[in-house]
Amino acid sequence: DVIAATEKPVNVLMVGPFAKMSRGDMAALGAARLSLGSALARATHRVIHDAGQAMFKDGDFSAMARTIGGGTVDALLSGKNAG
Repeated sequence: DVIAATEKPVNVLMVGPFAKMSRGDMAALGAARLSLGSALARATHRVIHDAGQAMFKDGDFSAMARTIGGGTVDALLSGKNAG
């Protein structure tokens, strides 16, 4: 166990099997920092891919009903609490 083997803070890249663990799980293990790397972008790419496949292969546009409002996006981009 890397965390137990060092006194230094350990950064954990939250991908692969670690992505199934919660922040609380990682805190209990002693992780000092959690990083996403490109995982958030890849999650976004998955949504775009799946929606595109549904639209172009099956004519299914139901993914367009599960979007985020413009006000929420504006709040996120401006650094305001989007709730």
